[in-house]
Amino acid sequence: MTWSNGVGRSPAGKGETGRPGAELSTQLDLVQPQLEQSRQEKEAADTQIRELATQLELAQLQLEKVRTKADLEAAFADLDTVQAQLDKEHERNSKLQERVRALEKEIRTMRRQALLRPSSSGYLPDKHPPEFHRGVPTLTPGVLRTGD
Repeated sequence: MTWSNGVGRSPAGKGETGRPGAELSTQLDLVQPQLEQSRQEKEAADTQIRELATQLELAQLQLEKVRTKADLEAAFADLDTVQAQLDKEHERNSKLQERVRALEKEIRTMRRQALLRPSSSGYLPDKHPPEFHRGVPTLTPGVLRTGD
C-alpha cells in the first residue's frame, strides 16, 4: 500500500529497497515459510500424538483381556513401547509449539519496528490518519461546517 505522498510498503515478495517496509517485507518473506512449515510439523505431531493415544488405549484394553502371564508381559511391553513413543511425540510437539510462538513473536516485533521506524520524509505512519494523506478534510467532532 502506498500513500499519496509516496510513502508505503513494498508489495510482498518484491523486495524493493529504499522504501519503508521493504526490509520488513523481505524479512517476513523469509520467516513466513518457516512459520508455515513449523505449523505443519506441529499439526503432523498432533496427529501422531492422537494416533499413539489411540494405540495406548487399545493396548490398555488388551491388557484387561489378558489371561496368561506371557500375554500379560507382552501387553506391558507393548504398553511401554507406545508410552515411550507418546512421550517422544509430546516432547517434539512442545519444541515445535515453542518454535511457532518464537516465529510469531519475531513477526510481531518486525511489524512493530516497521511502524515505529521513520520514513525518509520523517513521517511516522501512526502520526496521522490515512484521510490526512488522501487529501480528505478531517472534521473535528462537534464542529459544524457551513457552505465554505
